Formats: sequence, structure tokens, C-alpha cells
Amino acid sequence: MPISQNTAQTDNITTRAARNGIVLSVCICILIALFGLSASFAPAGILLWAGSLAMPVVTYKLLKRSYVTHNCTPGFAELWAEGIASFFLGSLLPALMAYLLLKYAFPEFIADQFDNTIATLRSLNSPEGDNLAQQLSSIQSAAALPTAADILANIISFNIVAGTALSFLATPFVKIRNRCAGYTAGNK
Repeated sequence: MPISQNTAQTDNITTRAARNGIVLSVCICILIALFGLSASFAPAGILLWAGSLAMPVVTYKLLKRSYVTHNCTPGFAELWAEGIASFFLGSLLPALMAYLLLKYAFPEFIADQFDNTIATLRSLNSPEGDNLAQQLSSIQSAAALPTAADILANIISFNIVAGTALSFLATPFVKIRNRCAGYTAGNK
């Protein structure tokens, strides 16, 4: 029995999710870096949108690999759970990266973004813009700005919710489009 077939038979959902989590971790780190960079470099925002739109394709490919490698035996619930676990594990490193950057490298990033937003709203010279600017100023003066730990928790939470939705949408496509007649562990 080839090693890849033996590995495919012994892989459990946690092992597959951890393997997928590594790929997702890299993708999410890139998206977070592009998000931070887009505040000062506008083309990064376009790359951020493109990367965000690519996430359903990445999710599909990761779940397809598991499904085909396991001879199309994982059911809907197993593939969906694998996707959710993959996104959870994949969000841990990017969340830690964002925490460390916001806590130690760029501690004023959130406050600077608030200041920029307030200045932009005031420059609109509209009652609505002035009202929103006043509300943001009140939040800022009350010292209610998000902390690095808040951002860490939000990244993990967001990725779990996004991973749940993306996996739920990708799983039926994986099962419909990949009938295992003719597929082997080597044909991914």
C-alpha cells in the first residue's frame, strides 16, 4: 500500500484541519498585512479585495483535497466541520501576529485610524459627517478604543464565522463536482 493511501486512511478530521489551517493561516496573514497596508497605500486595498474574493476558492480546494484523498467518503457534516476547524486553527497565527503588531510595533495604529476618520468626516462639511465625527470623538475621548486583545478576539471570531459560512457553501460543490469514479489519492 502506498504511503499516501495509508496516510489518507489514518488522517482524522483534526489532522486534516491542522494541515488546511497552515494554508489558511498564510492566506489570512497576507490579508491582514494588506488591510494594514491599505491605510497608507491604496493599491493594497485592491489586492485585499482580490484576496478576499479568492477565499471561497481556497476553501473549496482544501475541502476537495480531503474529499478526494479519502475516496469521497467524508459526509457533508464531516467536510463542513473540517472547514470550520481549519478556519479556527488558521486564524490563530494571524490573530497573534496582529496582536503583536498592534501591541508593540504600531501601538498608535487604531487611534490614528480614528483620527483620520474623524478628519475625513469633518472635511465633508455636512451635518451627517459632523454628527458622525462628533460621535467618534466622544468614543475616542472616553478611551473606548479597541485594544490589541480586542482585535485578536475579533480576528478569531470573524474567521470562525466566515469559515462556517464558506465551508457550508463549498461543501455541496465539493460533493457534487467530485464524484470519485476515476479519482485516486494521487489525482487531486
